[in-house]
Amino acid sequence: MFPKSGVALGFLFGVLSILYASPAEPQSEAVDRALELGDSYSRSGAYDPAITEYKRVLFFDKDNRLASTVHSRIASCYQSQRRWNEAFSHLRRSIQTASSLREVEDREFELITALLASGRDSEAELRLLRLRDFSEIDSKRVSLYLCVTYVYRGRWQDAAAELERAFPEEEIVEPWRRVELERLKHLLAEARSSRRKSPNAALLLSTIVPGTGQLYAGDPWDALNAFALNAGLGTLIFTAMKHEYYLEAALLFLYPFRRYYLGNRDNARIAAERSNRAADQQFRERIMDQILSLQETEQRAGKQLGNPRPRLAEDRVYPIHFLMKLSYRDDLKLGFLR
Repeated sequence: MFPKSGVALGFLFGVLSILYASPAEPQSEAVDRALELGDSYSRSGAYDPAITEYKRVLFFDKDNRLASTVHSRIASCYQSQRRWNEAFSHLRRSIQTASSLREVEDREFELITALLASGRDSEAELRLLRLRDFSEIDSKRVSLYLCVTYVYRGRWQDAAAELERAFPEEEIVEPWRRVELERLKHLLAEARSSRRKSPNAALLLSTIVPGTGQLYAGDPWDALNAFALNAGLGTLIFTAMKHEYYLEAALLFLYPFRRYYLGNRDNARIAAERSNRAADQQFRERIMDQILSLQETEQRAGKQLGNPRPRLAEDRVYPIHFLMKLSYRDDLKLGFLR
């Protein structure tokens, strides 16, 4: 985060620019200067001074001509600081102050991107399903975002269905795009058919023989530890009973043995769940990498056609680049595209 001294200097500069501005200076010039300064601060990572300048723009912009854009940029600064509640507040204001249907659509998807980046997948899904009810909203864009949402949630079949909606097979004519999409579909099918460890089976196995559940879940060291501890304590209890030390045997059973035996069962279940999460994570990263590969291919094709931005059917911009912003999440390690 930008040092406090930098924040104070940015605020002081903003106050002085207001106090000493020429009375005859048009408001539009003050707005442009504050907007330019805010963008400069934002690019350099000085987010708090940038937010101050953007709020100056809102103050001077009496006709709200730039309100939606500025609220969106303030939200972007808050997202960079992981201050999600403030970001959501300004994104909702950017939607309310949008001046056209296309701008409303773009701001809605910015909010959905922030929800996904912050891990609020269910809320993002609900908002996308609501957008699908509006015929004016690009349905293929909604399907792409739903595909990503379901990938994050591990709902591979739903993700594959939304991918089909985003890229109808009859509309895919370019061979390179068909190849990229086939790879993506293959990954989703592989994720869907991949075998998972059963937490209940792991728990049952460790109930019968301590450590076998962990071994089944793919954690041999924990399996060895659980087996050694429980076998050692079981041997002590048996030896104590053999020599008629019943009180000692009871104490050994009620305290250390009972604790380690029950803990061994829980650890087996947790190990299976952890193994499943790790497998899902590997598929998630591979699928996201493939989507980004599709984005790069779209960009290269666009440049060859004299258009540097990726496109969707019916001459609509295809916004896969938003996926890079999901690097805020701790469970994905993707680059952050500015």
